[in-house]
Amino acid sequence: MRPEQSRTKPDYNSLPLPAFLVAGIFVLELLLSSRSLAGFPGPHRYFAWQWTLSYANGFCRRGLLGALLRLVHLDNGNYLLIAAIGWAVSISLFLFLVRALFGLLASVPDPDRSVLFVAALLTPASTGMIVQATGDPLQVVLFLHIALALLLLHEGSSTLLAAGAYLVFGAAAVLIHEAAIFFGFASLVILTLRRRLPVDWAALIGFLAGALPALFLTTRLTQHQMPAIAVLRIHSVPIPALASFRVDNFSTLLAQENTQHFHSGLRGYAILFRNAAGALALPLLLGAVLSHLLSYVYGDSFSSRSRTFFVFGLPYLLCVPLYVIAHDWGRFSAYIFILAVFTLSRETLRTASAKQAARPSLSGFVLGSLLVLSGITTTTALTDYLVKGLGADNATCVAALLLCTGIAGCIFLPAYRPKPAQVEIEPSYSS
Repeated sequence: MRPEQSRTKPDYNSLPLPAFLVAGIFVLELLLSSRSLAGFPGPHRYFAWQWTLSYANGFCRRGLLGALLRLVHLDNGNYLLIAAIGWAVSISLFLFLVRALFGLLASVPDPDRSVLFVAALLTPASTGMIVQATGDPLQVVLFLHIALALLLLHEGSSTLLAAGAYLVFGAAAVLIHEAAIFFGFASLVILTLRRRLPVDWAALIGFLAGALPALFLTTRLTQHQMPAIAVLRIHSVPIPALASFRVDNFSTLLAQENTQHFHSGLRGYAILFRNAAGALALPLLLGAVLSHLLSYVYGDSFSSRSRTFFVFGLPYLLCVPLYVIAHDWGRFSAYIFILAVFTLSRETLRTASAKQAARPSLSGFVLGSLLVLSGITTTTALTDYLVKGLGADNATCVAALLLCTGIAGCIFLPAYRPKPAQVEIEPSYSS
């Protein structure tokens, strides 16, 4: 049996930033990144249309949310209802992210704590994506996963209850959006490898037991006729689609992505590199800075920067098939980063002793660069971040990548690593 570890309990009354400034970050992202379809910030057409699918004409991909709304006699074509549910989920995800970040940074001294808190929130890779993609069915999946983990995945919790709950969640998540299997699997694998608790193993096995049959059902048994799609409308006014809304099969999606990235000559490879760098730069950089600071604050499994960064890097490797078949790289990368932060915050945090720890201190250049990076990437120029990442604007992409390179160089240079704190012992004289 593993020994009980003392977890540091942060005081949530002493946030790095006042609560109204945290709310201000959300409002700022709302003004800059949200879509305005009906005269107020709301879900994009693409996300809203996915709620209009149902099983009235037979089984189809992504039809579970619409079918559930119809089951309780709600109109799954009502845009106002979809917007209300979408914003409730998005605000909940934002609060989960704030809670996770503050739990991780509670023992980090200022100004490092406040600057990193702002940088991790004021970015299109976290809050910006939550706002920009409100109404996305995948956000419902992330919300359910985080809520279940907070309720059930504790040391000493019932493994049978966790396995059963995640079995149901795995099946439902894939029926909501088939990409959910990658996010849930990657998050639970990291949590299991880091904590090694029986309840985490039970949740992982239960999730796969529910998600894999649902994925097989989605890929093999989806009917080829037109799925049941409700008319998306506000009150009695229909909302026209910009293009024909279709739920293509996986073969068609894979062929389209291969054509764009690999069969367009040098231009296709340039787009591939730009989108990959633009989607991964911000999440991986913020993960590297977090890993650098946490390795000097907490002991145990946080003592190695590379092992801590493993939490941010491995999920992207596990989700490589998702990047091959889909093109929303910025959206997927942001969701992985949010889940990685939450997964890391679920570990036992024990402050390192003074003899082992060094005071984590970022240089003025790194602190200033993080704030500048947050500023230049929080802009209306990146309204298409969910697809292309920083590549949505070439000038912003070049400037942000240069800043990311400079920050990463300062962090990973051996000379930059802080030296262990020297404990001075005053000599005592005995008579």
